[in-house]
Amino acid sequence: MTLRSYRLLLWGVSLFGTLLFIFGHSLVPASASAEESGSVLSFLARFFPFLTHNLVRKLAHFCEYALLGAHVAVLPRIFPHAKPVRYPLSLFSGVLVAVLDEGVQR
Repeated sequence: MTLRSYRLLLWGVSLFGTLLFIFGHSLVPASASAEESGSVLSFLARFFPFLTHNLVRKLAHFCEYALLGAHVAVLPRIFPHAKPVRYPLSLFSGVLVAVLDEGVQR
């Protein structure tokens, strides 16, 4: 296995894990999600007393999409031979995940 193949495999596995995390949390019922956020808030409030439940939820959403954005940003470098479509493809794939994620939320 070449270094390029290894990097592509690592990127794919990491992206798959990120997508599983995003969609896995979207499929959790609202009551269970609120309970999970409350647990995270109680832990983080010891260090950051200004945090609220809503802010913790927004930060979690921001972090998971920042991670997805990092994966999408690397996409054109992984497939440099697809120069004409690589940036629109990156943008489209990120938007597609966001739209699908909003569509499956409970």
